[in-house]
Amino acid sequence: MSSTSVGFGWGSTLENGAEISSCSEHLASSIHEGMAVYDRRNHRVGTVRKVYPPTQDHEFYIKVGTGLFGQEVCLPAHYLTIWNNQVGVGLESKQIKRLGWSLCPSVIPKG
Repeated sequence: MSSTSVGFGWGSTLENGAEISSCSEHLASSIHEGMAVYDRRNHRVGTVRKVYPPTQDHEFYIKVGTGLFGQEVCLPAHYLTIWNNQVGVGLESKQIKRLGWSLCPSVIPKG
């Protein structure tokens, strides 16, 4: 069984804009709707509902459904990694809730 690991953000040592843009685009293209999302302790956060394209500053966001009642959070790329067709978030679930990411930033293109 093969494993794919793509990282960007927490722990990243990328320094120039072209390198960041390339990694961000690769990570964004590797994440798709329906992927499971886990926190840094490997607890399930939810499921990817939408991947927003990178903004001018090369950041992209994913919308994650977190519960039965239609709850969602919008996570920035710099906290994300991918492994075995799953998305990892470099935070614990309680930190995600405290950061108040229930609304996506206004810099995200609509659509």
